[in-house]
Amino acid sequence: MAMVKRQSDTKPTAASRRRRLRGALTLREHELVAEILAGRTNKDIAQRSGVGEQTIRNQLCIVYAKLGVSNRLQLATRLMNRRSG
Repeated sequence: MAMVKRQSDTKPTAASRRRRLRGALTLREHELVAEILAGRTNKDIAQRSGVGEQTIRNQLCIVYAKLGVSNRLQLATRLMNRRSG
């Protein structure tokens, strides 16, 4: 009798972890993405949000990691591809 691997028996891959996290953006992270897509700088976003510029950079690093991108251009490209696809 052949053994069937259950999903719980396999280790999650980096790609599967990213897929699971994609839907896990917080409301604040969604707002931050909207600010980025509107063309605002970290400084502008920080001033509008009443937080420091470093806080915005930290939040962006978390968003980039969750979405599997490294910078604003990749973020915008990924999101535009999703909308058109």
